Amino acid sequence: MRRFAEGTIALGIGQARHGVDAILISSAFAGAGFISREHYRRFVLPFEKRVIDGIRSVCDIPVYTHTCGASATASN
Repeated sequence: MRRFAEGTIALGIGQARHGVDAILISSAFAGAGFISREHYRRFVLPFEKRVIDGIRSVCDIPVYTHTCGASATASN
């Protein structure tokens, strides 16, 4: 996951330097009960945070996450 995060940071920085308006992190399987909140906090969130912080440390651009589903209401 660290390697993927670092590669994603490099990709995001490259896109930002080419003039995109924002960077989307698609986390389709993190919502709608696909994984538990605890698993999301433990396995996904630290790397999403690393990607966002890494891009924002170089480029002042909005970075946002999309999940498919109601992640705030997941029950498992």
